[in-house]
Amino acid sequence: MQSNKTTASLLQPDLFPDFRTASFSPPKHSRDLCIPQRKWEFLCHTLYLGKYPFLLGPKGCGKSSVAMELADAMEMDYFGFDMGQAFKPKKMFVGGLVIGDEGKTLAVRSECAAVFHRLLSAMVIDEDFFFEEPEEIAVFGWEGQDLMPGDTLRLEYETIPMRPTNDTILWISSDPSILSVDQNGVVTCHSSGVAEIYAYTCNGVFDYATISVDFYLGYDGESYESKCMHLFGEVVANHRRPYGDDAPKSVYEANYEYITVKTWDFKDKKRTEKITRTHTFYVHKNLAATVKRCFQEIYECEEKYPINSIISYWSTKGNSEHNPGTAIDINYLSNPYVSPDGKILTGEKFDPENDPYSIPVGGEVEQIFEKYGFTRGIYWKSGYKDYMHFSFFGT
Repeated sequence: MQSNKTTASLLQPDLFPDFRTASFSPPKHSRDLCIPQRKWEFLCHTLYLGKYPFLLGPKGCGKSSVAMELADAMEMDYFGFDMGQAFKPKKMFVGGLVIGDEGKTLAVRSECAAVFHRLLSAMVIDEDFFFEEPEEIAVFGWEGQDLMPGDTLRLEYETIPMRPTNDTILWISSDPSILSVDQNGVVTCHSSGVAEIYAYTCNGVFDYATISVDFYLGYDGESYESKCMHLFGEVVANHRRPYGDDAPKSVYEANYEYITVKTWDFKDKKRTEKITRTHTFYVHKNLAATVKRCFQEIYECEEKYPINSIISYWSTKGNSEHNPGTAIDINYLSNPYVSPDGKILTGEKFDPENDPYSIPVGGEVEQIFEKYGFTRGIYWKSGYKDYMHFSFFGT
């Protein structure tokens, strides 16, 4: 991460990264208003995101004119309060006491307080007013994070002074296709690459975090050699026992990663309501991001496919892709292992029309695994069909 603390006037719009969003097009201002276009767009986006900037500058520089134009362009109500005419600030901001009917003392809310109470959108406190500006901001909270697709993290920040008059922070990503950020500083990872997350104070002081996201995802059509290089660092003759026939269990375990995924499942045996469950299991560490992505997309399917069991690594003996953690068995009872003559060797009946745990042939679950380079064990030339089995090398 690189840190760059710069105090920038809001009248220097070239210092701001591209903050435009696809869902919002800033309205135009009148020809009478002289303001840099990028500055105008920045202010419009700030209001669009529900943040309310303070316009700071000497008397007569156009703060009130800009505020009125913004309110009009964004279809917001405008209320101005002239501090130069405020001889009793408490009465202006809060209100006061009056003698009402029957001689009773009544508390009357000021117009300024009424605006706040009604949550109106735009208000200007004009002329002299004590305002403590942020002088510095520091962003932190991403150090040591290993982001995967769909992962989120919340960035933290501190300002000097710690409690400025306006503590509004505007969060912006330099590349939302890699990392997006909401206005609470929550970053979501979407793809590999490098992006900066900027945090702007109301007066243009900013800091940013440069976050690198680097992970491997398998894909349909990837060659055997490419898969070996990504997983094992070399092309191996036997992908089922990539570390050699005599490699001890500890060698395999050193290359496993314990991952947790979310799935849908039925709440009980009645099978009338689905709930979210989590499954934790071992996979090869260099395949972890791919497996997480597969189950994330399965979880997001509208069908909410129920999954009650996931098995990956279970032994380093024999000659199976389960040894290095490159194969996964799902719902083994409802997706049996069947011999060429139709005899069920493991599991029970395969019945996708009546059993929701049976994974349909060619369905969404199968398609998602295929998209990331997996092959279901029903297409083997040997004639054996393993309906539960999804393997990265197709064996």
